[in-house]
Amino acid sequence: MKQTIKILLFLLLGLSLMNMHCTNCEEEIRDTISHSVELTPIQQTYTIGDTIIISSSFSSMLNLERSGEVYDNSDQSFSIVFRLFEGVREQVDVIPARDNFELVEIDGNVYPPLAHEYNVNVYSDCDEEFCESALGLIPQRQGYFGLAIRNGHSEIDECQLLTFIPQGISNGGNNNFELFEEIEVRRIRIDGSYFDNEEAAVDDDLYFFRVKQ
Repeated sequence: MKQTIKILLFLLLGLSLMNMHCTNCEEEIRDTISHSVELTPIQQTYTIGDTIIISSSFSSMLNLERSGEVYDNSDQSFSIVFRLFEGVREQVDVIPARDNFELVEIDGNVYPPLAHEYNVNVYSDCDEEFCESALGLIPQRQGYFGLAIRNGHSEIDECQLLTFIPQGISNGGNNNFELFEEIEVRRIRIDGSYFDNEEAAVDDDLYFFRVKQ
């Protein structure tokens, strides 16, 4: 009986190893591309019911940063991921704020994953010329909020994975972190990541704003 179990385990291990090495990639791509993220309109204060648009647009002919080559991503999908959070008076830890906004699909499909309460994923397709996506945020309540842009990706198949790294949010040179000082917050932690006063104030991947009635 023990010998039979050993044989079965050996066979299962062999099959697992075969599956790990059976990928026949004639051309394997693991590379990155930078892209810009636009916020419209750029302002410190919005009112309930305003529409804040987050968008990105770049050429379908991707300039790959690691290899230096150009990759044609026409007719392929890509994603942009960002986090929505709310500042709490005198607290370091921000809280998820996704449910405080209506998410409006403008160019692409919006997917708010259940396992990550902060995250909003926008999936879109590249055409023959451009890769474009746009999402509308409509605030539903007052508060002090923030955006954090994260990496997206384009996964064509098991051999080709492109990581889209944001260059930051075009914010006119100020991400408005000083607004959080109005609620006595000078250091924040977003889903486990700390940002002190100086770091948060200059991080282009972050944008802070308040919503009033």
